[in-house]
This record gives sequence, structure tokens and C-alpha cells, in this order.
Amino acid sequence: MDNGDMVSSVIAGIGVVIAVVSLVVSGRSARRQTQLQEQVTAIEDNRHRREVQTRRHARVTARIAPRQDRAELVLTNHGPAEARAVRFTISAATEGSVPKVLDEELLPLNVLHPNAQLSFPLVTAVGDCTVLLANVAWTDSAGSQKKDFKLRVS
Repeated sequence: MDNGDMVSSVIAGIGVVIAVVSLVVSGRSARRQTQLQEQVTAIEDNRHRREVQTRRHARVTARIAPRQDRAELVLTNHGPAEARAVRFTISAATEGSVPKVLDEELLPLNVLHPNAQLSFPLVTAVGDCTVLLANVAWTDSAGSQKKDFKLRVS
């Protein structure tokens, strides 16, 4: 074997080594890329499930809104789903009587649409409590829901 053949053999050997190393590195990269893609897919699936679950829930809140001549108990649906069979109870959180709620005969409300609200005037008197506990309950496509609120009557 002369020097030219030896140089060619060495270059060919180096080429084979480079090809084998490239093959190993490519295989590792492909496995890592597959793992990353599986993780991304799992994250996207989880996000999608949360979105679907969120779309199923109404989020009804209660607050006291002061008006010129009286206060009102305001129920608002901040969620993306309809709230059905909406109802509430109030009780005194401090000393005193519970203010009278007008229009309570509207309950249970059949449907409170997303971003809709319903107001109930409160008739307050001397000696009424200043803090109310309101328990709001409703049904949405995810089932029965309820939430408690501590509300200040001013």
C-alpha cells in the first residue's frame, strides 16, 4: 500500500467515524425531539381540557350596590356559561336584623345569562346589621354550585 492509498483509507475511516457519530447524535436528537413533542402535546391537551371545563361553569357573584335612596343586592354571572335555578339566602354577620329583600319572589331565577345581572332592592332600618352573609347557589352544565359572600351594607 502506498502513501496515497493510506491517506485515502485514513480519510475514509474518518468519514465512517463521522457518519457513525452523526447517526448516534441524530438518534439522540430524534428521541429528545419526540419526548419534547409528547410533553407539548400533553400540555396542550391539559390546556384544552381546562378551557372546556371553564366554559361549562357559570361564576355568579353577589355584591351590595349603594343607590341614592337604598342599597341593592346585585347578582352577576361573570362566567361563560348560563347559571340556572339561581337562588340566595342572606343572614346577619353582625348584631342586628337582616334587611328586607324586595322582589325575592323572582327566585329561583330560571336563567342568569353570562355577563347579566339581577338586582334586589334592600329595605334597611335602624338596628339592621351592617354585614350580611349571602349564600348564592345555582346550577350550570358542570352541576350544582354555591358560593358564600360577606357583604357590607352601607
